[in-house]
Amino acid sequence: MILAKFYLDYMYNEPFLLYLLSSKFAKNISKEFEFYNVRFVKDEKAKDLSVYLEYPKFNPYWFVDFSKYIEKELLNSDLYKIQWEELIKRLKIQIMKDLAEYKYNCDNFSLYKEDCLKLMFKYNLREYQAYDLLRLFRKMYHTNEYMAGLILSEPRTGKSRIAISYALAEFPNNSMYLIICPKMAFQGWVNELETMSDYIGEKFNINVIETTSSINNAIYTERYVFNIISYDLFKRLTKTQIKNLIQYKVYDKLVLIADELHRLRNFKTQQSEALFKFKDFLLNEYDKNKFAILGLTGTPAVKDSYDIFGILSFINFTHIGFKPYYKDFNQFKEYFYNCEDTSFGKIAKSLKRQDELNYIIGINAVQTKQRDLNLFKDYIKKYHKIELEMLSEQKKAYDNIDEYMEYENIDCKNNLVKYLRLQQICNDPSVLLPAFGPTAPKLKFIIKFIQINDMKSLVISKSVETLNHLAKLLDKENITYGYINGSKKYNERQNEIDKFKTNEGKVMLLQLDTCKESLTLPEAECTIFIDRSFTQGFNEQAEARMTPVNGLPTTKYVFDLVMKNTIEERIYNLLVQRKKNIKDVNELFKN
Repeated sequence: MILAKFYLDYMYNEPFLLYLLSSKFAKNISKEFEFYNVRFVKDEKAKDLSVYLEYPKFNPYWFVDFSKYIEKELLNSDLYKIQWEELIKRLKIQIMKDLAEYKYNCDNFSLYKEDCLKLMFKYNLREYQAYDLLRLFRKMYHTNEYMAGLILSEPRTGKSRIAISYALAEFPNNSMYLIICPKMAFQGWVNELETMSDYIGEKFNINVIETTSSINNAIYTERYVFNIISYDLFKRLTKTQIKNLIQYKVYDKLVLIADELHRLRNFKTQQSEALFKFKDFLLNEYDKNKFAILGLTGTPAVKDSYDIFGILSFINFTHIGFKPYYKDFNQFKEYFYNCEDTSFGKIAKSLKRQDELNYIIGINAVQTKQRDLNLFKDYIKKYHKIELEMLSEQKKAYDNIDEYMEYENIDCKNNLVKYLRLQQICNDPSVLLPAFGPTAPKLKFIIKFIQINDMKSLVISKSVETLNHLAKLLDKENITYGYINGSKKYNERQNEIDKFKTNEGKVMLLQLDTCKESLTLPEAECTIFIDRSFTQGFNEQAEARMTPVNGLPTTKYVFDLVMKNTIEERIYNLLVQRKKNIKDVNELFKN
């Protein structure tokens, strides 16, 4: 038997209280609704068990799922029907009150054609950018503690222009604009800011912070100060240095623009924790109407769909009720996904609450996809798998490592090292075997391809050693090329990019981990992968480096070099499947 009573407690923000006489029903609800912070209370002398279910304020969508569960699991007897219907009725009343407040705070203006036109002319925006900017204004007010929002548009759709326009429009005076991004993105942001500065006729003061000493040497003016800093440097700053960076107490308003925010997929890295601590600093030191946080990424899920947990807890944790801790992360996975318990913890297998997750994301996110724009409707990307035969000595080394985990001076300590060695043998055996004489098939193919085809090409690999060897071979063949890896400084990278954009450069060698994001090379006509990342999202980011920006009809090509009858074939097939999975997941981010 079950009895239900309903209470509203505004002081403790507890929407309703249930008294249950059956522990069976209590356990069922606890298992199903752990995401909503279920708490059980039973006094020593009491016979009744009190159950508190707290729902996230301003996220009434969960009620749909909750009511379905009630109807399916609990309303199977007339004995309980009256009590549960009364509970649901009163819960609806509370949700309607929250919705009224929600609408009052967020729907102060409508999206009209004339508003889009004004923004288009003011900030030199395309029509869809102006529309996204208008929606972003509204969505930025959907958090209680602070203004925050996401721009999840795909590459080359103009995320940076929208972010800068928002910053200038929302905080035009006495404001600091801080841009945190990968080092590769520095020049892109500088170019975008200079373009907008010329268009609107205002002088922007742009400080590129490459070292800690750059903070003290930066120039600060009364208006339009943009500080650009890398994630790697920002995570090393002390609290005092951060205050100097944002000129705390000098500018009373601040806009934080965090580019490539999918880096928060691992919310426990140093750079992620640095961002979370900075957000806490802003919450403590600024009035909530004096700062705003904007997150930008074209790839919200780069490996698994639950990569978005870090982004959501950074942007709108008030809606999902989670902070960046493993306890909350496990609850997030268990609630939204069908999970499997393993020795490594809970592994999310498939999404079970797609609509609700989409709703939570959509509260603060705007997104534009390339396929929805006329700008990219005539852009075609063709994929080719190039299968190559191993050389005899190369195959001998491969087979020995595969079977015995050793060959000559190569000794594999475990399977992880073994896979790395096999990949190196497939790419370029000379990396491990200095006495290896002939040119590896992959490198030979690339050189011949470049000589025969008059195409500007990107050659991408995880391995710096392989790219270094390829660079020497290109020198021997008198082929002009550019080369960017992690050791190149900011100005050196830009020189290589400028050379490729002109007729000087026909080939650009790119280290995948360094160049997979924030690099614009639309002049490239094809991309050749010597090897790919195990994280499919990184591969798609790397492919996007050659995405065109002019809207003209064009076809570009992606080549994968795969050695026959090796582990590379299995990896290739696995990545093809992962690409499909990630594509399905990222469909969640449609508005």
